[in-house]
Amino acid sequence: MKLLTFFLLILFITTLHGQKDYRVEKEIVIRPEKAKSGLLRFTVKENNNELYKVDKSIDFDIPHPGVGVFSNGNLAIFSAFEKNVLLYSPTGKELKKINLSEFIAEYEVPLFFYIDGNEAYIVLPEMKQSVNRNIFINSAGKIIKEFDTPFEQINGISYSSSAKLAVTSKISWRGVKPVKEIIFRNLKGEVLNSIEGAFFKGEFTSAGFWAIDKQQYMLINPKVGMIFEERLQAGKIVLDIIDSADEVYIVTSTAPELKQGAFVSDKLEILVYSGEKKSGVAEVNENIAYERMEVTELYPVVIGKSGVRIPIAFLN
Repeated sequence: MKLLTFFLLILFITTLHGQKDYRVEKEIVIRPEKAKSGLLRFTVKENNNELYKVDKSIDFDIPHPGVGVFSNGNLAIFSAFEKNVLLYSPTGKELKKINLSEFIAEYEVPLFFYIDGNEAYIVLPEMKQSVNRNIFINSAGKIIKEFDTPFEQINGISYSSSAKLAVTSKISWRGVKPVKEIIFRNLKGEVLNSIEGAFFKGEFTSAGFWAIDKQQYMLINPKVGMIFEERLQAGKIVLDIIDSADEVYIVTSTAPELKQGAFVSDKLEILVYSGEKKSGVAEVNENIAYERMEVTELYPVVIGKSGVRIPIAFLN
């Protein structure tokens, strides 16, 4: 693939293969204060058209909930503080509340989640009980499977709903030295494979499991082990990974600088892989506070936190 010129235009773009594409955007409508609650708004879009909004009250100094959308348009709001999941239909109607724990919420409790298709994988560390709760639900709120694993510090999870395969990135300590492991499990909680490494985001593809860490990315065969790994040069970091059809897009950046409350990069580089083979590279030489990347039928699009959309065109 060769790089074409990219244009700073807002384009009307259709979704890959005409399929429905749901995404959710988060907005702080009213910032909370010590004596006043705030308002957090989630806007669900279908093929970039607004579908519905869900508002949630937020209090000062309490972590915001996480959010994701299933393939059928159902919205899931994951609250680490309240230790629950709220599900909404594509009309914005609340469907179900799933309590993840019977124990009292703690301010610093993390909650990890990953949605694949119409299923979600959730990991809730329960430090007082010395376990990590592993819970699998579908878009209607039914618990498919659940099991506990020994309490461990993790920094990333992923899930394949078709292969029924869960993976976590675990960090333990040997004295002052961190020990990093990527662990693959089935839905019974059985360890299928464990390799050295770490990730904060990962995607299952037909080529294997792609994972990104701060300064490296890797492709792993869940049964066999590492296929390959690439480390970035000093001064560069990995921001994101997107799986679309038969291609994987890896977004890297020069070290972002804090400007006016946002971390801004003056150069993004997008690496494209088809299977195990690198098939394209694109550069975005713009000052941008990276928010996300969307892959569409016409162009991959980089989106900044300010809402600016930068289409990147590739040629096969």
